[in-house]
Formats: sequence, C-alpha cells, structure tokens
Amino acid sequence: SIRGGVEEEFQMDLLVSNAIGQPFSTSIGDDIEKLEGVGATVRFQRLFATTDKDDFFQVSSTDFSEFKKIFKFDMIAGDFPEGTKEFAVGETYATDNGLSVGDKFEMNLQGNDVELELSGIYPDSNILIQATVPFALLEELKIKRLDGSIAINAAEGTSPESLEDAVSFELESFPLVSVQNKNEFIDAQIDQVSQLLNLIYALLGLLSAVLIRTLP
Repeated sequence: SIRGGVEEEFQMDLLVSNAIGQPFSTSIGDDIEKLEGVGATVRFQRLFATTDKDDFFQVSSTDFSEFKKIFKFDMIAGDFPEGTKEFAVGETYATDNGLSVGDKFEMNLQGNDVELELSGIYPDSNILIQATVPFALLEELKIKRLDGSIAINAAEGTSPESLEDAVSFELESFPLVSVQNKNEFIDAQIDQVSQLLNLIYALLGLLSAVLIRTLP
C-alpha cells in the first residue's frame, strides 16, 4: 500500500519540498539549518542522465555522511559512494542492466560524460530513485546545486511539532515550498493518487459515452 511504503522510507521527522516538484535555492536549507532545535538535515538534488544506448534514467545526489545520520539502509551489496568517481544504484536498475559492485559505468550526467565505478546496490527507493551520486561529483562537474527536498530530524529535547512550526514560519516567504510530517506527507501522496484515479475514471467514462454515441 502507499501508506506502508511511505512509512517504511519516511525515516525523518520532517520533509521540506516544493509543492510542484521543482528544485529550490540552497539558501532555504542554509536558513533552516540555523534554526534552534534542528538536529540533522539531509539535502537531496535530482538530476537526469543517459547512457550510450540513449537510455534515460533519474539520479539523486546527496551528502552521504549526512545521509547516514538519518537514514538506515540495508545494502544489498557494497556501500554508498565515498569518492567523486563512484555511484550506487537501486536493485531493479542493477538487475535490469546486469550491474555488480566494482563495474565501470559510463553515463552523461546533465551534459557531462563521466565513467563511474559502482560502489553499492541498495533496495529500490523513492528517496534515492534509480541511481545516486555524491554532491562532490556535482561540484567537480560544476553542476549548479539546487535542493529538491530536505529531510530534517529534530534535535534532542525539541519536539518535531514545535520544529515544524518554526520551519513553517521560516518558509512563509516561499509559498511553493512547504514542510510536512509523516502523516501529512502520506495523506498528500494518497490524495495525489486519488486525484489521478478520478481523472482516469472520468476519461474512461467520456470515452464510453463517445463510443456509445458512435455505435450504429
């Protein structure tokens, strides 16, 4: 179920993201990290890549030293990238492409041709998506840093509820960027799926009406 899958991956107290899925300035995260009561933060950026076969796939990027302070992943093989010449992939992508730890893999990452070594394979994840690379690689390739989402844990002695209020106040100047706790995020995901299903049902109803009118 949607709820079960999200609950398993939502290991942080709060998540900051853009309502329409667009990236936002890293200055927002800089200001959030200065708030009293913030414990750990993990930033994510989403990128696009292609292979020499013109296969298109999504790549996440993060600081894995910070990532491990919030997220606990049981790796299928290997570990997350440590250097700028490494990357990791989800289980399905590894299986579909016959990849094993230690393999060299060529990709074009947002206009930059790179050859990376596979450092690890993780269980399929909506957070890390198909593949993931460290922020250090983006810096090396001079790819502009933008945040797609920010995971936040409250510091010891601070309640997630009070921290959510503080983060919400900090985001008042950015109407498209919001903060959600686990239940709010789950409800939003279920609502999106429900809206999509309602649209599909409406289109099917319209198609049926058209077919009935055209039948002799």
